[in-house]
Amino acid sequence: MKAAREAAEILVVDDDPRFHQFVERVAARLGRSCVGVRSGEEALRLLAARPFAMVVLDGLLPGIRGEEVARKTRERFPAEELPILFCSAFYRDMRSFRLLMNECGVTRIVHKPVEEEQFFSVLQSLLGDPESPREPPEPEERAELRGAYLATSLERVDSMARGLQALNGENRDALLDALRMEAHRFRGSGASFDLPEVSRLGGVIEDLVVSLKGDAPLGPAIARLEGLIDALRTTLSRAAGQAPIVEQRSFSTRPRILLVDDPESELARRVEVAHAEGLTVWCSTPGDAVRNAIELQVDVIFVAADGEDGIAGALPTLATLRSVTQAPLVLIARESGVQPRLQALEAGAKAVMGRPADAEALFRIATLYGKRLVQRPILLLGRDVQMLSRIAETVAFLGLAAVPCADPNRIFTALDDHRPSVLLLDADPDFNEAMALVRLLRGDLRHVELPILVATGRTDREAISEAFASGATACIGQPVSLLELEPLLSSWAVEGWERSRELLGLDVSTGLMGKERFERALGRSLGLAKRQGNVLSVAGFETGLAAVRRKHGDLRCEELAAEFAHHLLTTLRVTDVVARWGRDRFLVLLPGARAEDARRVVGEKLDWLKKRVEEFGARPAAISLGFPDVRASAQGFIDRIGRELDASLPKEYWEADFVVEVER
Repeated sequence: MKAAREAAEILVVDDDPRFHQFVERVAARLGRSCVGVRSGEEALRLLAARPFAMVVLDGLLPGIRGEEVARKTRERFPAEELPILFCSAFYRDMRSFRLLMNECGVTRIVHKPVEEEQFFSVLQSLLGDPESPREPPEPEERAELRGAYLATSLERVDSMARGLQALNGENRDALLDALRMEAHRFRGSGASFDLPEVSRLGGVIEDLVVSLKGDAPLGPAIARLEGLIDALRTTLSRAAGQAPIVEQRSFSTRPRILLVDDPESELARRVEVAHAEGLTVWCSTPGDAVRNAIELQVDVIFVAADGEDGIAGALPTLATLRSVTQAPLVLIARESGVQPRLQALEAGAKAVMGRPADAEALFRIATLYGKRLVQRPILLLGRDVQMLSRIAETVAFLGLAAVPCADPNRIFTALDDHRPSVLLLDADPDFNEAMALVRLLRGDLRHVELPILVATGRTDREAISEAFASGATACIGQPVSLLELEPLLSSWAVEGWERSRELLGLDVSTGLMGKERFERALGRSLGLAKRQGNVLSVAGFETGLAAVRRKHGDLRCEELAAEFAHHLLTTLRVTDVVARWGRDRFLVLLPGARAEDARRVVGEKLDWLKKRVEEFGARPAAISLGFPDVRASAQGFIDRIGRELDASLPKEYWEADFVVEVER
């Protein structure tokens, strides 16, 4: 195995992603890159798989604590091969020092909060890079990282306040642990971002929470905790309002997902496999859901409610999770009635869906409903500079960037430079000029879908109608109110277009391409087959799920469709192309398959489908066509498959759509 010291990357093990950023910034000055994980289990798994130059390790980690991670790491790697820098706000006494240095094999101990130059010197000495340049980071870089820290910190303070409100519930211990962990993060990170008051408040909150362990009465401490958390929010908000907050960046390329489900379910087993392969997805039982949601700080939570108790059985779990986390909650259910779904939404669910087939489907759905990992800035357009400044300060309290543009003639330059997520247009005092700008933007193909919020003091119906007719996404009153702006910026009207586009035309439930993309792929394959004298086959499957949809609802049908899509993807060749055609049909391109081979494969898949759906009264069918036996265009192949599948459907399939029951 390659020696760890020969590697260039630094492994950062800390449950606070903001500390990851701090280490990355310092390590970049030494020409080193970082890999960040949030748990000891993830760290040990990575250390067993690849070499690292050193490990930066926190003490209070979810699951395995830092000292145990150090001990297990040292069993595998000697000190001269892999240095361990232990960086925590605790372990300050002599007993802890001896434990870490003598028993756990830690190379060096640094206490949070740590100044950047001090941390740089420690990294430099441990990595053996005495000649590395000591150039401090650029002001723009420091401002960017500080802005991202403030943005995430404001969100975490809100989570602390929500947890405090639910503290008298049955999850007291879990909520106290959550408050302590969040306060610990602030204690260790604030001074590193030039916010010593944040570190001080974090320390006071943590010490107070620790004193509440056991059966200590909560009453006297609740009011003080509320005041401390409010002071922490005020400190962070003041820092956010003094300087523009830059775009919030993700800490990983994928969202962090928690599935609350029966661990014996097929989906839970597949999630466990995906987690073992390094994907940021975890599975939890309902009893451990609150603790895992708090410790993992996930971006979206899926709650299974398709068991015997249905949606009603999941409502308490939804309500509890809603009280302790801001992560969107997505319910996995089968019930077709409207009332149960409304109850789920009232309990805190953001969406209700059928059971997906695998972990990849959870990531696709998280694209639509999860927290935004990257938030591009808001562009403010108007002629009143003071008004734009006031709006920028308002937006800063939401942890978002606000970029002002006071010259309408530079609007296209500003759009190209900043690529905003939304344009907020101050339409006063010249409303007609503002509407002309909206129409101008809608006439540009690059910005035809950009959400445009029009802020105006006019409240008459004619003005609002003209704004929408010109292409505005929404209207907001002047002066801009935080209470009015916050829900609007997170609404589907603003975020939906961008979220949907990220899926690139894929079916959300199955992950398959649609009919149009399949037709283009088939056209390319037909052209290649004609030039090279190859063969290919095309298959079509009619699932017959329309009958199931009438009896059992859309959620059950989506679950069955996802299972069939997963079966096709995992049993066919990698070179085969699978697409979903509408709700109930699938298409498969089999390059190089002769007609008789295609019929055999299609027969096997149809047998599997029949066993799965016939209990619901569905009558699936399939057809395959081969080239060069059939010579047609890509559209011709698909049209013929459609006609054959239509002819295979039983008579009652069509009649059911036209039968209307009339009461006598």
